[in-house]
Amino acid sequence: MPFHDLAPEIILTILRNCSSITDLVNLFRSCRRIHSMLSTSQKTLILYKVAEIEFGPLHDAFQLLTLNNSQPAHSIRDPPRSHSLLRQIIAVGRVAKKWEDIYPLCKWDSDFFDRRSLSGDERYRLRRAIYRYWLYTHAFHTPAYPRTSRRIPQLVVQRVQLLHNWSTKELFEIDDFQATLRALIGSRICPSDSAVRAIGHGDGEYPQTSSVKRPLTTAAQDLFHTSRDGHVVHRQDRHHMNVFMGWGDPVTHYYIIEDLLKLDPEAVLWLYDHSQKWQVEGYLDSLGEWFCNNGDTFSETLTCVIQGREIDLVDRMDSCVGIIKRDCSPDVK
Repeated sequence: MPFHDLAPEIILTILRNCSSITDLVNLFRSCRRIHSMLSTSQKTLILYKVAEIEFGPLHDAFQLLTLNNSQPAHSIRDPPRSHSLLRQIIAVGRVAKKWEDIYPLCKWDSDFFDRRSLSGDERYRLRRAIYRYWLYTHAFHTPAYPRTSRRIPQLVVQRVQLLHNWSTKELFEIDDFQATLRALIGSRICPSDSAVRAIGHGDGEYPQTSSVKRPLTTAAQDLFHTSRDGHVVHRQDRHHMNVFMGWGDPVTHYYIIEDLLKLDPEAVLWLYDHSQKWQVEGYLDSLGEWFCNNGDTFSETLTCVIQGREIDLVDRMDSCVGIIKRDCSPDVK
């Protein structure tokens, strides 16, 4: 039976059960009958329902997209549904969807035999953690919060208040996502001098040929392969011949990563695709002087909240390990 001959109830059921905004919009455009049987407000409701399936939780995306200077970051906002807001949701949602593919590569970086795609529930928790971490970075990792303001009590309270919106289990999910960012930045975007030497890029300028004397470790072999012309190429970046240059000794490297953890998930993705050293340095220079030597504050704020809840951090990390985890104990709030 042709689609346009179906009963209105069946058509509505099909529309409401779409799992992709793109598919839904294509259906709207392909059938004049849908335009005649649905009002603009009805279409908007269905669009948001499908957006929740594909990019949800929208509640957390709303908090990110409606952050402004007139309200504290921890205030809960419920904006009116509009097409303009929906376009912004799709934009941040697509960033989160990209992380769904990158996260397993970082989570099982060396345990590649256990590497797998995320389940639907894990993808949902990952997107939730991304929106919340993104909100934190936009709220507190800005020129308005230079290094000198890091310990000001009123500002510490503001950061703590935002984290108090979320349960301990959800905070560990965010912490897990930040650990993924840390691993990605430290190994793929800003590798240390020792990491560069370990993979055979001795001069830090161009990949050496297969005649390099230092053999690759098992983990490095998983991340790199030797191309036909003899160059060592990153498996995830072989489409643009990613060139590594070292970012200093362990101490210097640590502080560089702490600085880059202030970036939001979208900016980290951009650097992942433009990870040559001159590109990264150019991007960081464009952010201004406030950015350097002004490390991430999420980790210390998380510790403050966990201690305030009188939870043993080490014990809880064993049972609440983040997005890929078994259920936590019932007493964890």
